[in-house]
Amino acid sequence: MMNIIKKFKNNFTFTDYAKQLKKDLNIYPHQVFLQYKMVNNRIFSVDQSVNQLTWIQNALNDIVIKPKQVFSFWKALEKTNHTLVNQNSYYIYKLYSSIIYHLSLVSGLSIIERHHTDIDLLAEHQRIYPLGADALVLYKCKDLKIKNNFTFPIKLQFEVKNQFLKGYILSTKEIILNEVVFTCRDYKNFKEVLTRINCRTTEVSVYKKKL
Repeated sequence: MMNIIKKFKNNFTFTDYAKQLKKDLNIYPHQVFLQYKMVNNRIFSVDQSVNQLTWIQNALNDIVIKPKQVFSFWKALEKTNHTLVNQNSYYIYKLYSSIIYHLSLVSGLSIIERHHTDIDLLAEHQRIYPLGADALVLYKCKDLKIKNNFTFPIKLQFEVKNQFLKGYILSTKEIILNEVVFTCRDYKNFKEVLTRINCRTTEVSVYKKKL
């Protein structure tokens, strides 16, 4: 009987997802900030990505995550076109999901769902975000979900300026920042990255090396 009740709860549990609020009366005097310098690499071109960067940014800006609410990357983009027309588009999604994941680690938000890439395709000088900070998102398959475990609302903001992708978590109260370090161990056929928060390992991501 208990198993039936547990299964019922798992199937019908309501999740309160964060939404974009253009008219938000809250004031957000505090911020957590990260920026990634966008560089051309074998799967991404800055010049060819301006329009796509803009429409994804517009869909994510002003999303307010209230206490106990969950941010879902694909729920946030559900009214936009999810068709990945090329590899460049796929990588742009991951740029935003990765900076959100990285910001969440620094801020101390709860990570409900996150997936890392299976294969490391880039050389160090080609990276836009650190290896280990990536959050792979594939429509209807892999999502990034973050829960606001604070007692106050937070808001997402992004901007692209001078080839930098800038991400902000705005808050009504000050957030004590975590020290986040990605430690890479290089082996013959794979790389292992330890995500260490305040000197404690919280995640291990393993990447195959490209052939």
